[in-house]
Amino acid sequence: MQCQMRPGRNARGGGARPSRILAGLLVLALAGCSKLAPFETATPDPVEKSITAGAPTDAQGTPTVTVVSVCYSRLSGSSEQVRDIAKLECAAGSPPLLVEQKLDIKICPVLTPVRATFKCASPPAAGPPEAAR
Repeated sequence: MQCQMRPGRNARGGGARPSRILAGLLVLALAGCSKLAPFETATPDPVEKSITAGAPTDAQGTPTVTVVSVCYSRLSGSSEQVRDIAKLECAAGSPPLLVEQKLDIKICPVLTPVRATFKCASPPAAGPPEAAR
């Protein structure tokens, strides 16, 4: 007796193919991961050194520039959330300036694989008050 397979069915007679099941599970997993919030992480040394090169230093020779990195997922984190985390780490009056954004699974976990690195801008210098006209 010959066994004939109908199109769209696997050899065991089931209706769903394993690839469709796997795709469905992947969609559900991504939906479940959408609650992963962005968080601050360490900045890789070469990146930090390139950002702080030539920056002013204090008496001990430490650069006075603050560098902040944030891990996030583009599926679950907004740019406002990422910038707010960086803003918390910068001194008052020093807005974060985005200097690098890249996929970095060495520093960030697989579920939040994008690293955004910010340089905290120097606060504006207090200039002389404008003359009244």
